[in-house]
Amino acid sequence: SISLTHGGEVVAIRNHLNSRPVAYEVLEIIREYYVSELRFAARIMVCKQIEILIITAYLWVNEGLSERNNIILLQIHMLSKLTNLSYYLFADFNMTFEHFCESEWCNYLDVEAIHPQMESTTTLSSNRVIDFFLVSRKLKANYNYTTPIRSVPWGPHYASIYNFFGKPLNVKGKVLC
Repeated sequence: SISLTHGGEVVAIRNHLNSRPVAYEVLEIIREYYVSELRFAARIMVCKQIEILIITAYLWVNEGLSERNNIILLQIHMLSKLTNLSYYLFADFNMTFEHFCESEWCNYLDVEAIHPQMESTTTLSSNRVIDFFLVSRKLKANYNYTTPIRSVPWGPHYASIYNFFGKPLNVKGKVLC
């Protein structure tokens, strides 16, 4: 049978790191508001007295900034507002880095788009960056650098390791202690 498979979203955080799930009630509010299944995975990571949302998403293929992809981004925005947390969003945007950056989404979400420092993030093209991450502007100072990984056991996508400073004092904005 023909089905519209979407892909997989998962946030996996090592056991020794302090994290917790997003409250089910928050996720239900988002699902009901947009009358749509959630197309992201999220977990709250606790670093000292700072909590940060770690989010992964997979936008629909060949749709650019379609209504369905806009709803995914709106769901993530609502999650950030309901939890009052800044976030890192790692995603297969299925549109080029440049196309996304030319839209108003970075301003609306109050994020910076971080390029993965490789010419392509997929083996299907030599110059197509569609996998990248967004960081809340309040957390931008904690981003350090990106290391591309071109040898992975899956395909057609490559991988990236994003490195961050472990200095919570770099976080700007309200911090609840």
